[in-house]
Amino acid sequence: MNRLAADYFTDPLCSWSWCNEPLYRRLVWTFGHGLIIHHRMGGLLAARNASFADAEFGLSGEDPGQYRLHQEEVCRDHRMPFDGSVWQRHPPLSSHPACIAVKAAGLQGLDDPYLRRVREAFFTGCRPVDRVKELVSLAAAVPGMDVERFAEEVDGPLAREHFADDLAATRQPLPGARDVKTEADGSRRYGFPTLIMMNDKGEVAAFDGDSTFDDYIKGIARLDPDLSAAAPPDPRAYLERFRCAATREVAMACGVDDRSAREELEALKSEGEVAIAPTGTDLPLWCYSRGALP
Repeated sequence: MNRLAADYFTDPLCSWSWCNEPLYRRLVWTFGHGLIIHHRMGGLLAARNASFADAEFGLSGEDPGQYRLHQEEVCRDHRMPFDGSVWQRHPPLSSHPACIAVKAAGLQGLDDPYLRRVREAFFTGCRPVDRVKELVSLAAAVPGMDVERFAEEVDGPLAREHFADDLAATRQPLPGARDVKTEADGSRRYGFPTLIMMNDKGEVAAFDGDSTFDDYIKGIARLDPDLSAAAPPDPRAYLERFRCAATREVAMACGVDDRSAREELEALKSEGEVAIAPTGTDLPLWCYSRGALP
């Protein structure tokens, strides 16, 4: 079976990408058997200093408070957990160390679970994910990761080369991309998240943070009409696969509202199958076993 190639342009510290996780994971559950997804790290925040500016969202300079307010608003609107105190306790100076770490994990084929682990650590765990020591510690929580190898490669040239390739690709958006940003220096890049799919004929479908699951269904049907959709999971099956998830993620994948998803998750918790990872908010992460807790 031919599989569709997909480039997923994102950044570990991007709140829009964190809030896209419910849709992304639904895509992976439903069509992942027919996709080869390459995570492209976009380098959202090279340095939090006087030279940084994001005119679209009114962000600039070094003040952690404005970044906190912006990310709190985004996460609140999308019903995803976020402990904004990370911007007071461990305000990141750059997202590039985490981007490089994801590329190092990718050298072991573990970029997807590692990227998720970094997102959870930043958005819900108040962890300093711009520090190499912390990034190595997070690697130990990814099943199958050779942590010693990761620690060598996160400081090595190959992960940095792969990140440089990602930065270049991010700043060469295809004409069909719907979300393209203009940087302070006038360069253009994909907005995050952006997912570009391509079939073996070279036909392309582009999706961004405003895309719906129906958009994905239509795009995939055009690129590969024979790609079948997996049936929606129940909450237990979803957590068995993804280990930890927010209520919104489970609800979207299972096709229920947040309240119903939470009731089912609470029932699993009472049966001892699910534990709660606190997030600093009233929106928890549900983890399939205590061994999966962050």
